[in-house]
Amino acid sequence: NFNLSYYRDNSPYFAEIKIEDVKVIGNHLKLDEKFRLKVKDLLYESMGVDNGATAFAILFGSTNDINDDIYDSYQNSGILHLLAVSGLNVTFLVALLGFFLKLLKINRWTNFLVCFFVLFIYIYLCGFAPSIVRAGIMGIIFLATSLSGKCYDGLNTLGLAGILTILFSPLTALDNGFLMSYFCVLGLYTIHPVLSTCFRKFLPKVIADSFSVAISSQIMILPFMASFYSNFNFLSFFLNLIVVPIFSVLYPFLFVVAVISVALPIFDFLLVLCGFVLSFVLSCAELFGLTSLLIPLKPFNAVVSALFFVLLFSSSSYLMLGYKNKPFFLGVILSLLLSTNLIFNFAPIATKPSIVYSYNFGYDIITFTNTRNKTLVIDGGYFSNLNNALNTANSNDVVCHIALNHTLSQGDMEKLDASHYFYNSQLSAYEGCEMLDARYEYSIEGFKFKAIEYGGIIIGLDITFDNFSI
Repeated sequence: NFNLSYYRDNSPYFAEIKIEDVKVIGNHLKLDEKFRLKVKDLLYESMGVDNGATAFAILFGSTNDINDDIYDSYQNSGILHLLAVSGLNVTFLVALLGFFLKLLKINRWTNFLVCFFVLFIYIYLCGFAPSIVRAGIMGIIFLATSLSGKCYDGLNTLGLAGILTILFSPLTALDNGFLMSYFCVLGLYTIHPVLSTCFRKFLPKVIADSFSVAISSQIMILPFMASFYSNFNFLSFFLNLIVVPIFSVLYPFLFVVAVISVALPIFDFLLVLCGFVLSFVLSCAELFGLTSLLIPLKPFNAVVSALFFVLLFSSSSYLMLGYKNKPFFLGVILSLLLSTNLIFNFAPIATKPSIVYSYNFGYDIITFTNTRNKTLVIDGGYFSNLNNALNTANSNDVVCHIALNHTLSQGDMEKLDASHYFYNSQLSAYEGCEMLDARYEYSIEGFKFKAIEYGGIIIGLDITFDNFSI
C-alpha cells in the first residue's frame, strides 16, 4: 500500500509498512511491465545504453535510467518536455493511426473505436502517468466531437480531464508532471492566440505560430520551472523550433519500429537510425544548454504565483471586458503582482529558528535556519529538492553548504550562491570549497559548527545556533 510516486515527489503522503505486509513477488511481472522490459532490452541492445534510455523515456515517460549529464542537458536547454509522454505523443500517435486507417478506408465509427482502444492501451503501458492521462482524455474527447459533429472546446476539455484525474487520484494535484502538463496546455489556450496575433504583424504565419506556442507554454509553467528545475534558458524557444519537428517524425517511427521489433526482432536494425537522431538532438541540447543566457530562478511565493496566473489568464480573450476597461484591469493586477513580489523579496520577515529534513531519490538534505533568516545546508543533493526545502524554511539566504555525504555539482554550487562551502575529507574536492578540519570550530553568520571525528574519519557535525545544539 506504499505509494512510491507520491513519496518520491514530496507529496504530503504518509505510510506505515510492517514486515508482515511485505510480499515477495519475485519475477512475476504484470503484462505492462513485461512489455516495457522487453522494449527496454531491445532499445539498449540496438541503440546503446544512453540512447536506449532516452528512447525509452520518449516512449513511456520513465527517466530513471537516463544518464545525469544527458538529463541535465535536456533540462538546461529547455527540451525536457520531450522526455515526458504528453500531448505531443498522443498527437503523433493519433495522426499515425489516422493515416493508416484512412488508407484502409475504415468508417468513422471503427476509426474512433480503434483510436480509443490504442490510446487506452498506451496510457496503460505508460503507467497512467498524469501527463499522458490528460493528453489521452483530451484526445479521446477530440475524436468523439469529430465523430458527433460537435464543436471541440479545448479549455473545457482540459478542465474535464483535470477533474476526472483528481477525482480518481486526488494527490495527483501535487504531482510535478500533472502541474507542468496542465498549465502548459492552459498557456496554449490562453496566451498563444494573443502572442500569435502580435507576431503575425511582422512574421510569417507559420513562424509566428511556432514562436507563440513555444513562448506561451514556457511562460505559463515559469513558476513550476522555478520550483522544480531552478533555471530558464531564453534560447529554448529556438531549440524547440528545431527539435519538435524532428520528434514529430522520430516518435511515430520509433513507436512503430519498437512495437514491430518486439514481435519480429529482424527489424530492430531500424532502431539504429533513431540512435543517430537522438545523438544529434543531444548535441543540440548540449550546445544550447551551455549558453550564458541560462539564468537561475528562485521559487515563486504562492501569492505571487496566483497573481502571475491571474495576470496571464486576464490577458486572454476569456476576460470579457471592454476594450478600454481591460488595460486598466491588467494594470491593477500587474501593480499588485509587482508590489507583492517586492514585499516578499525585500521586506524583513521575522523568522523562527527551524530545521527542515528532506529525502528524495536516495539523497537526504538538512537545512538549519536561524532567527536572522540565515540558512546552513548539509548535503544539498538534487537542486530542485533543495529549493523545496529552502522554500519550506521560508529562506533564500544560504550562507554555508557542507558536503558531508555527497557533493553538489559545480553548476548547482553556482545556483546556490552560498558564502561558504565545505566538504568532507572522504569526498572528492571541488573548486571553491574548503575541507572540513576537526581541529577547528567554525563560526558563520550565527552558526557555530565543529566536525566530529572518529578513527581519523569525520562522522558528523556538532552545530549550535540560537538556543539549539544539534
